[in-house]
Amino acid sequence: MCERSNIQDETGDSELINELLQNIFPEEQGYFTVPMGGGKFTVICPVGSESDMEDIKSMAELIHDTLLSEIMISACVSIGTLSTSLRELDKSYANALTAAEVGTVFEMSQRCYSYGSLGIYRLVYELDTATCIQFLKETLGSEFFRDKSGPELLTTLRAFLDNNMNISEASRALYIHRNTLLYRMEKFNKLTGLDAAQFDDGVRIRMACIVIKFLEKKAPEELLSYIA
Repeated sequence: MCERSNIQDETGDSELINELLQNIFPEEQGYFTVPMGGGKFTVICPVGSESDMEDIKSMAELIHDTLLSEIMISACVSIGTLSTSLRELDKSYANALTAAEVGTVFEMSQRCYSYGSLGIYRLVYELDTATCIQFLKETLGSEFFRDKSGPELLTTLRAFLDNNMNISEASRALYIHRNTLLYRMEKFNKLTGLDAAQFDDGVRIRMACIVIKFLEKKAPEELLSYIA
């Protein structure tokens, strides 16, 4: 089996990057580095089984860190899917490109993006704009978007969920008083009818935050039209 990693750089140092990648992944060990044009490179890696994917992820991080430390290039590195034949390599490369796009759209913090580990972000990325808008209508409602404090409330709720629904940790993360956070949560609850402290509502709120981030990047005009 083979797995394909994509490296994208916009600095124009293609020859330098290609040489560095070939040094890290020599052909004698079964690796192939292929310039794809437009500042993109792909590294085809031999994989024995799906359990080797952790090693592939480590290699992808090695690519990112080496390019940054050796030639001061911060590249976007993404991982496609396993291929059992040469015919499937194109699909693996396409999936690696999708992983890079998803990671960039949602501003994910990983050093590299793996197509198989994108989870809910990939699910939202594949939704059409109309479905996303409808979800926001059903989840947050129009009254929430009419309120000028909406963005601030969402930031607060996101911090609350990011900190495992811990009031103290969330308030510290936002540099606000505990009572301020509780006030914002109560206001959010009144506007939306949702309670972030309840698991099901918390999931819906988390989804809404991800959908809004997606629309801000991919369909800002449609989002603004709905908010207005």
